[in-house]
Amino acid sequence: MRKERLGKMHITWSPLWYGLDQAIVAGDIDYYYLSNDGAEFANGEASAEDKEIYAKIVNIIHPEIGKVRGILTDELSYRVFLEDGDIIRIDAEENTGLVEYSADCGISEWTFEVEIEILKFT
Repeated sequence: MRKERLGKMHITWSPLWYGLDQAIVAGDIDYYYLSNDGAEFANGEASAEDKEIYAKIVNIIHPEIGKVRGILTDELSYRVFLEDGDIIRIDAEENTGLVEYSADCGISEWTFEVEIEILKFT
């Protein structure tokens, strides 16, 4: 388990789909849930094993598409907002992970690296 400390750190965000993931937007300050080891955002409903933090989302980076403004996680369709203003829609229900729009974006992996600034542990 990582030592709990305030400040900036890098963690991963990977979808479980079906609206079971936390929405994240660069610049937002909110309460988030991390996995027990603190290495990634927790998926699904919050549990006693998860760590609740109050933090700022500093940066979101995807290895294939670069910097991302945010990820919204509606049940049927996720949206990834790119730095240039484009939006990628991903099926989160029937064909999970399938890009609905724009089809030419060529994404093969849905794990994002997120820099957060932990302001407090709750």
